[in-house]
Amino acid sequence: MEGLELLRRGAALLAAHDPADAPVAAATEQLRELRGLIDDLEVESCRRLARFDACRGFEAEEARSAKAWLVHACGMVAGEAARRVTTARQLHRLPNAVEEQAQGEVSFGQLQVIADAVHHAIRAADPDEWTPDELAERAEPILLDVARAGVDCTGLAKAGRRLHAVLDPDGAERKLRRQFRDRQLSVATTFEGMVDVRGHGDPATGVSVQAAIEAFTKPPTSTEDWSAA
Repeated sequence: MEGLELLRRGAALLAAHDPADAPVAAATEQLRELRGLIDDLEVESCRRLARFDACRGFEAEEARSAKAWLVHACGMVAGEAARRVTTARQLHRLPNAVEEQAQGEVSFGQLQVIADAVHHAIRAADPDEWTPDELAERAEPILLDVARAGVDCTGLAKAGRRLHAVLDPDGAERKLRRQFRDRQLSVATTFEGMVDVRGHGDPATGVSVQAAIEAFTKPPTSTEDWSAA
């Protein structure tokens, strides 16, 4: 494909120039432009990944899934591979976010966060109340407004986690009840005398437990004894 050949040539030209010789201002501008180009290429990669995934192209490569193929064939970390697949599967539902990424209004990272939020909202929503396309149509402008406000990916992800409660408050309430019901905690003493604590709780309980633990794990002052006794 001609486009890929041009990209290879461009990469070779960049590699031929040592950035250590460039003025800081020039290196900064080049870095900004490179990150934008990489974002554009990530979107193109996801578009092709969507096709690869939908047609189960990974089976011809003897892989169990598109994620597994990305891990083994492309050397991608498993968590990042999963995010790429999620993004690829949601791209067709996010035309405005894709367009704004192409215009430089949002980054590929923000586009990934939006796709991830829509994916989780679809999974959590009542299928009798929402179709995936309807939910994405409602969610996309809300999340794009947050991204346009200059919120970073961490803040955008927080907004995405609240999305389900906004679009489907009854479903969010059901989720909280399920989380409360599924709480569990186990405490056991090991053969070496250590104490093993495991479990998970609902968000409210988790905040209380974390606060209690932090209160007992503050570093000692110069007058405090931090021995086992």
